[in-house]
Amino acid sequence: MKRAWLALSVMLLSAPCAAFDRAAWQDDFAYLKKQLESRYANLAWFGSPQSGVDARALDRRANRALAASVDEADAKAAITDFING
Repeated sequence: MKRAWLALSVMLLSAPCAAFDRAAWQDDFAYLKKQLESRYANLAWFGSPQSGVDARALDRRANRALAASVDEADAKAAITDFING
């Protein structure tokens, strides 16, 4: 789990590249979710109604935000909002 967060932190804090690559951010988001699914023991509970968190809504919102992002800041905010949710 620490490696996934470390990789995400490095990605989010890296210097912006010349051209915005939305697809790369979407791929990174898919990777983050895959890591959460495989490494986060409490994910099933987190996604349950008892947790009080609507994981599907968080995912939809993040995907919409990434699809609408026009620069690195937008994409970073989309993933950060998902993590904070």
